[in-house]
Amino acid sequence: MTALVREAWAAARSQGVASSLTCLLVAAVVVAITLTSGRTVAAQQEVLRSIDSVGTRAIVVRADTDSGLTTGFLQRLRAVDQIAWLGGLSPIVDGRNAGVPDAAGVPVRQLYSDDLRAAGMPAQPVSHTAYASATALDALGMPYGVGELSLTNGDTLGVAPAAGPAPALLEFEPLVLVPATPHGDEPLAVVVVIAASPDMVAPLTPVVTSLLALDDPRMATVSTSSDLAELRSLVEAQMSALSRSLIVGLVGVAAVLVAALQTALVLMRRKDFGRRRALGASRRFIVALQLTQTALLVLVGAAAGVMASGVVLAVTGAPQPGVRFSLAVTIWTLTFALIASLAPAILASRRDPATELRVP
Repeated sequence: MTALVREAWAAARSQGVASSLTCLLVAAVVVAITLTSGRTVAAQQEVLRSIDSVGTRAIVVRADTDSGLTTGFLQRLRAVDQIAWLGGLSPIVDGRNAGVPDAAGVPVRQLYSDDLRAAGMPAQPVSHTAYASATALDALGMPYGVGELSLTNGDTLGVAPAAGPAPALLEFEPLVLVPATPHGDEPLAVVVVIAASPDMVAPLTPVVTSLLALDDPRMATVSTSSDLAELRSLVEAQMSALSRSLIVGLVGVAAVLVAALQTALVLMRRKDFGRRRALGASRRFIVALQLTQTALLVLVGAAAGVMASGVVLAVTGAPQPGVRFSLAVTIWTLTFALIASLAPAILASRRDPATELRVP
């Protein structure tokens, strides 16, 4: 295999003009794809992130104080698959800046969750400390996130800034959370369930509802982001279809041009193939040699195109489509080029040694 690659590379170098044209053609196609479909993909990712930021995967259960909703509900939900995050919020207690008389109050909630980092808190939180969002810190008059919180139930807590809440918790701003561990069936006012994907919101909703186990189901409401999830799927499908059609078209044109170049190379090297056949080279070897040469030229051209398009996007300040997109474009281009080069490779393998060596 190494000898085949080495010989293919030597053959490509011996035909500098044709090889350079092939590399430049592939590079131009990759640049064109990246600057068109690549930008579309990057824009799609930005749009999807914007939609996701408002909680396309959220299922929110709200219950009255005396509904009987407790942390036992969280325990039952932990056995359900396709749940990415789960958190329960206690009933609200008002909190005020202990150092500012007549300060405005903010709602303070206890949070029961196995993953505190998703709510902007450290995995090992400080005891007797409330973690406040930037909005809550401004409302409390604690712009630097330092101070004491006085609760209406008589407790006093330290305050620390939260790194940033999960998107599904943004609707509860100003958000002040106190990490808590249940020591029994603690009462809950809100339970937030984040599905593993937007498509799982619809099937998970009846499961969540069935596990509520309340004496009066009317005392709890279950709201979902199913409309947003459908919008996300629609946007993703439409933008992906547009990108795919454009990529296929550009790669198809490149494949045809690569095939034309390879056919011209085969005709130019017919004596070389005749000598190889006369010296015992098999038809399979000739085909493999041609396809390997094509693959090497395509990979070099694709690498140059990816680097050139990356520089252009960086200079213009446009979003980058990402490594996965560049790798996919390279694989598509390589596949189409190899398929298109198969006919010229078979033509090269079928050159008659006696006929070719007789031609002056």
